[in-house]
Amino acid sequence: MIGAVISRAIRFGIVGVTCAGFAYLVFIGAERAGLHYLAANGLAWGASVGLGFLLNRRFTFARRGTGAPTQFALFVAGSLGQLLLSSLGLALLIGVLRLGSTTAFVLNTGVLATLNYFYLHFVFGRWEAPKWRPLRR
Repeated sequence: MIGAVISRAIRFGIVGVTCAGFAYLVFIGAERAGLHYLAANGLAWGASVGLGFLLNRRFTFARRGTGAPTQFALFVAGSLGQLLLSSLGLALLIGVLRLGSTTAFVLNTGVLATLNYFYLHFVFGRWEAPKWRPLRR
């Protein structure tokens, strides 16, 4: 059991680094193109949410078959919450504390990754499509 938890955490880390790297490239590119950091954050989120769903569902949590629409809806809901939290974090780190964009992105992503792991464990790790079972008398 502990081995499975560690293995899942490692897979989550691999997917997280991949998605964060992709989101970072979009974020920095958009910011350098003149977008405000909060708009760049929203663009990076939108670009990476589909990738994150596919990789986490299939690789991290090895889910296939039924349940994908419900899981996607829960994933997007959690991702919207994460977008809100990441925007607040960036506003604090960049807007108030005056950190650079890269430093703020890395710190913000590190904090949110932990929260995201626990949420995704709920979405993919524990959720099962209900199975029909006949009533017994």
